[in-house]
Amino acid sequence: MITVDGSHGEGGGQILRAAAAFSLLTGEEVRIHSIRARRPTPGLKPQHLASLKGLTMISSTRVEGLRVGSTEVIIRPGRLRGGNYRIDIGTAGSVTLLLQTLLPAMVDSGEDFVIEVSGGTAVKWAPQAEYFQRVLFPLLNRYGFSLHMEIIRRGYYPRGGGLVRVACEPSSPREIRVDERGHSIERGAVVHQSSLPSHVAERAARTLRELGYSVEVVMERGPGPGMGVALWAEYAKTVMGSDALGERGVRAEEVAHMAHDALQSDISSPATVDIHASDMLLLFAPIAGARYTSRALTGHAETMVWLLNMFYPGSAGISGSPPTFTVRRGRMR
Repeated sequence: MITVDGSHGEGGGQILRAAAAFSLLTGEEVRIHSIRARRPTPGLKPQHLASLKGLTMISSTRVEGLRVGSTEVIIRPGRLRGGNYRIDIGTAGSVTLLLQTLLPAMVDSGEDFVIEVSGGTAVKWAPQAEYFQRVLFPLLNRYGFSLHMEIIRRGYYPRGGGLVRVACEPSSPREIRVDERGHSIERGAVVHQSSLPSHVAERAARTLRELGYSVEVVMERGPGPGMGVALWAEYAKTVMGSDALGERGVRAEEVAHMAHDALQSDISSPATVDIHASDMLLLFAPIAGARYTSRALTGHAETMVWLLNMFYPGSAGISGSPPTFTVRRGRMR
């Protein structure tokens, strides 16, 4: 059994999600203690609970310590079962963070999955659903993965109520080797909002068009008000992206510029993937191997490399400046 200190590094839910994902990939039992120990309210929150329960739904995995507030869990991984599933986080907890726990093992299983997840599709401190749909999944699919997302309904904090459908088909992933970007193909944007005056989205869209993006506007009447922007830059050999959320007192034009500035920081560097993908790709890297460059080394990425080497000793490394990530393929234990 592998023992993981959940307070390592920034000590957030990322360690729990990634350790659970690697447990299923390797078949190794894992004990995770001191979960979110540095947070004002330590232990499992409803969204973390939903991620772990999701593992037990799609496989014969058993998890001890499944309760809100628990600071320790033991995961005994089991065989995955393809099929159709529905997971309700029950709060505005992020649907994309939940999917990070489930997707690596789903890809590796060779089974067909369709999973509907309800919760928050655009919330703070998490990638928006549009980022998965327009950036992460297209990037992975370039390397032989088969992941597809439909955003059925958007959900914002604090109401949640969003709904996405993700399909994962049997595939033959190859090394995620992004040595260069290649020529530029498109810069696109989605401006989405719910239960707000139409001029909010229209102002953000106008700003982004002036900045050179092809813009799609989505307006809904959902469970609660909210708006956001997701951007992507497609190249011949990679996809890079960013997103930003609207907040009370922040003009729509400012939200558009926040997303643009974040993406521009990656584009103006030698990076081959954006700074958010640099840690998210590490969840999938053991399946086929990986090599790519980021503009900076984030705390999340450092934590992911540390965790990878616990489950796959000596498999992951970071070198150079800007940092280049290298992960060897396969079960290393």
